[in-house]
Amino acid sequence: MDEKKFKGIWIPAEIWEMEDLNITEKCFLSVIYSFEINGKECNATNSWFAKFFGMNKKYASEVLNSLSRKNRIGIQLYRDRVSRNIRKRVCRIIGIPIQKKPEGTYKGHNKESYIKSYIKDEKFFPVITDWLNYKKDKNQNYKSDQSIKKMIDKLSEYSEGNPETAREIIDLSIQNNWDGFFKQKDKNGKQKDTKPASTAELIKDTV
Repeated sequence: MDEKKFKGIWIPAEIWEMEDLNITEKCFLSVIYSFEINGKECNATNSWFAKFFGMNKKYASEVLNSLSRKNRIGIQLYRDRVSRNIRKRVCRIIGIPIQKKPEGTYKGHNKESYIKSYIKDEKFFPVITDWLNYKKDKNQNYKSDQSIKKMIDKLSEYSEGNPETAREIIDLSIQNNWDGFFKQKDKNGKQKDTKPASTAELIKDTV
């Protein structure tokens, strides 16, 4: 769990309704749940739990052991092969189905599939990927799925649905270290007048 982005503890209904647990145990179990639902293993130490909940390490250990005795979590210890000292402990939820957050978004692991789901002409894919990588290198990542779609829509409009034109637009911005991309200019140095492109030109119908 990223404490810098900590916004509170959410207790799922399945945990809240466990009559054999006290409120402290429910909070501990909810923290472990939050790790797993985000696709991470809970290898937090007693010291971490103690600091997070404002208690001593001994009490944190007692709470975890109580959850284990009540068969609410499984505790797996990983030991050093030579010294046999514990190098890691992993706590896992027992009896609650874990539905991990979907990966079909740009922020998930399947970026290629996500982008391709919004474009019709795959020749746009390397252009868009280059632009996203460029923005990432500048620490200017797009913050949401909607912002990604709007960027693609704008590139479609400016390039009039032509991937070669889109490449020229993107390359010019990257060469000049610009934060955004712009319409191409005509022979008189004025930006070309382009009509908003139909989503059929580049963007798939998502309705």
